[in-house]
Amino acid sequence: MRVRAASVSVLSLAVVAALAGCGSDSDAAAPATTSDPCALLGPAEVGVFSSNPDAEPQAGNDKISSSCAWEGADKTVLTVTLQNTKTDPSRFRPESKLTLAGIDAFADGSVGDFCTAYVPAPNEDKTLMLLATPDTPTAQANPLSDGETWCQRAEPALMGAVQKLGWA
Repeated sequence: MRVRAASVSVLSLAVVAALAGCGSDSDAAAPATTSDPCALLGPAEVGVFSSNPDAEPQAGNDKISSSCAWEGADKTVLTVTLQNTKTDPSRFRPESKLTLAGIDAFADGSVGDFCTAYVPAPNEDKTLMLLATPDTPTAQANPLSDGETWCQRAEPALMGAVQKLGWA
């Protein structure tokens, strides 16, 4: 009888713990759908920078990060890196700050046709980095308007990546 009572108690605790994790807190971040940098962008996001949006990305890893690069017609157009350390936001210029679903991100599009963006994870020691530059056919077919930067065009890709990581 004691074994049965103990089993029921353990089962009850497991059910309570499971239900506690199923709250309806709408401010909670969505669960991560991936931590693979190659899965963070799809053809629509790659196509903003590449005339070949369906190109197979090239993965790479080292001790502190994993990354993925997409080639365009004449150069690497996108590199997404998930670094296993958090970059201190004080390292970035305040004017580069943008907000993605309540998360501080930093994007610098001041260097010609190039965008460098960093998104420190809100609750873990990780940083998402995105480097983007259009290939020649894309830049010619879709030139920037006055005052627009490639970082502004990268914002939807950054937002999608942040959501897939479960940070927003």
